[in-house]
Amino acid sequence: IVAHDDAYMRSAQFSPCGRWIATSSADMTATVWRIEDRCLERVFTGHTGWLNTAVFSPEASELLLTASADSTARLWRVNTGECISVFAGHTYYVRAAIFSPDGAHVLTSSSDWTAKMWSVESG
Repeated sequence: IVAHDDAYMRSAQFSPCGRWIATSSADMTATVWRIEDRCLERVFTGHTGWLNTAVFSPEASELLLTASADSTARLWRVNTGECISVFAGHTYYVRAAIFSPDGAHVLTSSSDWTAKMWSVESG
């Protein structure tokens, strides 16, 4: 899989459901690939800085969470590519983001020396 032609890849992860692979890149995009045929499913655009990570929601892998150097994390619907939430509040790069085990919350960490917890439902 060559996910990002013009910039280096920052992360890669299997989905918990076993259907997809997500990658994030310095080209400011995340991509999701189908494992069974190695075909591109979707490209996620909207960040204005490189992406540090892209992770799937823990249960049905219906959501993708991205963390970016634009100081935000974003939540996307995997099946449509729609950005459903922007987690803004850090003052510097968001280095990592992860779902809680039950998928109800998101935890972000930043180069601004803070970690923030967000609700998936209300931001």
